[in-house]
Amino acid sequence: MRKIQIFIYFGLLAITLQSCKINNAFEALEVYNYFKAKKLFEKKVDNKIVAAPYGLSLIYGRNDNPFYNLDSAYKFIYMADSNWAKLNDKQKEKLQKHKVDSLSVQNWKDSIDVKRFEIVNKAKELNLVIQYIQKHPQSIRLPQAIRLRDSLAFVKANKENTSLAFEEFLQNYPNAEEALVAQNRYEKLLFEEKTVSNQLEDYRTFVEEHPQSPFVGEAQDSIYFKSTASRTIEAYYSFINQNPDNPHVNEAWRKLYELYMINYSPERIAEFRIDYPDYPFVDELMMDIELARKTFLPFKSDGAWGFIDLEGNVMIEPQFQSVENFNEGLALVVKEGKVGFIDKSGQVVVPLIYEDAESFQSSLAIVAKDDYYGIIDRTNKVILPLEYDFVGHFYDGLALVANDTAYGYTNKSGEIVIPITLDYAGDFQNGLALVEQNSLKGFINTQGRVVVPIEYKWLEPFQQNGLARAKKDSLFGLINQQSTVVLPFDYDAIGEFSNNLALVTKKGKYAYVNDSAQLKIETNFNFRRDALNWGKFEGNYAKYMLKEKFGIIDTSGKRVFPAIFENIGSYNDSNYIAVKKNGKWGYTNQELSLVIPYQYDFAESFVDTLAKVKLENYWGLIDKEGEQLLENEFDDIQITSFGFIVEKDDLKGVLNPLFQETIPLIYDKIELFSEDILLLEKGESLGYYKISEAKYIGIDSGDKK
Repeated sequence: MRKIQIFIYFGLLAITLQSCKINNAFEALEVYNYFKAKKLFEKKVDNKIVAAPYGLSLIYGRNDNPFYNLDSAYKFIYMADSNWAKLNDKQKEKLQKHKVDSLSVQNWKDSIDVKRFEIVNKAKELNLVIQYIQKHPQSIRLPQAIRLRDSLAFVKANKENTSLAFEEFLQNYPNAEEALVAQNRYEKLLFEEKTVSNQLEDYRTFVEEHPQSPFVGEAQDSIYFKSTASRTIEAYYSFINQNPDNPHVNEAWRKLYELYMINYSPERIAEFRIDYPDYPFVDELMMDIELARKTFLPFKSDGAWGFIDLEGNVMIEPQFQSVENFNEGLALVVKEGKVGFIDKSGQVVVPLIYEDAESFQSSLAIVAKDDYYGIIDRTNKVILPLEYDFVGHFYDGLALVANDTAYGYTNKSGEIVIPITLDYAGDFQNGLALVEQNSLKGFINTQGRVVVPIEYKWLEPFQQNGLARAKKDSLFGLINQQSTVVLPFDYDAIGEFSNNLALVTKKGKYAYVNDSAQLKIETNFNFRRDALNWGKFEGNYAKYMLKEKFGIIDTSGKRVFPAIFENIGSYNDSNYIAVKKNGKWGYTNQELSLVIPYQYDFAESFVDTLAKVKLENYWGLIDKEGEQLLENEFDDIQITSFGFIVEKDDLKGVLNPLFQETIPLIYDKIELFSEDILLLEKGESLGYYKISEAKYIGIDSGDKK
């Protein structure tokens, strides 16, 4: 019994001592003895779960002592507030003698929050705002802080003005009010950065790496025009074989076809069928046998559209709001806001009942009604019901379709052969399609079977060498179509293969690997992000940079051109290499002898015997002697097989190969309509010019002057 009494006595004594310490702490605080109060409160934080943190918060929240720290003040008042509900009524009653209750805790908490937010709001520093949001998650000012954070982050991204800056902004703040503007700027800057050198491989890389970009169409256009710049049958056929998914493939076929049709006779068409049995528009060929001698050109009269022939004769009276060129024997036309198709006799083949449509391809056309898409055939039979948010073109016999939430594939019979369950999917290429599930990417085949596991953070379509760049975690590697890792995921970046070589980088240095993923060239050059563009091989040569100067290496890694130039044009065993020094461009040979002096603001590589050069923002032409063939007085010059399309003061004209004016500089628009015909626009007037006959079509004599 004695032991129990002693135990009770000492227990009560301990409680009394604890209470005394808290009382002493508040008493010390009242007389501004912050050192003593802080020491006493700190000892009681664990068992006086409201009083002690409240007292410490008061100390840290007052600026009349050396412990002033608003973050600490908020931390402790947050602790006190969180623990208030754990107290019983008796404990709460005891705290009232120190003027501590739920209201005082809340008021002090809000007071600290106000002070902290005022500091952050006045400073307008992003890091401070982020810290505030992290440390004040329950603040009523959190929406203001988040809005301020988003605004400051957007200003920061704007100032940096790079795609990476806007990408990081979108990743970090996807719900910001500026997200849409940021997304648009990101897409534009990304395209500009990736294609800054205006090289063919840049555009190919962009399309492969960024298939969802709104600038893919522009990149695909550049791929087509650069690949077919020579406008030869061989160039078009090579383009078709190398770029099967390019939207210009059909146009290339037609260009090839037009080039082949020297006399455009039924006999010539039959020869074409033999030489090119894989030509996709067989029905059009058969129709062309009958219509081989007739070319239809859209024309406009009194605001309505129709068609004329090469003699300017009206073949289909102007009656439509708009028309498209004949394609597979049918032309898309619009009347009273509705879309349909007519044939060359002017008869309506597909009723004008659709809101939108695309021209026929392989006897099928994508059409839309009530904002939903489907597919019809030439008889207007519905092949794929008009119930999808998106319908793509056919590749490898399958077309991509999508609803609100997922993607799948249909065949040409309108059957959904791969269920619409994918988070994202792309067009098929060589029997494989890139797909995405749960933010990870892989490949499926035309049966819908996963052939490359869906486990990569980033993945590109397989290149011609059968390899694809892939990303796991934050590093890149190479895989083949059997999903075998042929280059380990050890690299910070991997460039696109060019001439069987790809740039790889890690630890700040870069080298080159070959198609077998073997180290081929060790450069020991410092890596820069833009090296992924200018460091690619063009033919047997690639640029390198030392001390901010460019040089050239060959496929063995040998430095065949010293790094002494500010920039270098194409280097392909040429004796006319465009180079830049001291802010001016000239041309040198491989022995570094200057063959054309440094005098131009910009100089392009020679095309045969001609090169475009710029002086004071105006273009001209020179030959390999440096002689000025065309003075620097044009805003633009397009070198074509038939001469030059030139532009001056927003007006365009055409010069022949002898630099004689064949079409005066009076037109707002001049573009190639077909291989032998130019489309000319002047104000509301529209007409054509047949190059081979130097003849205007559908243009009044007054419009030629």
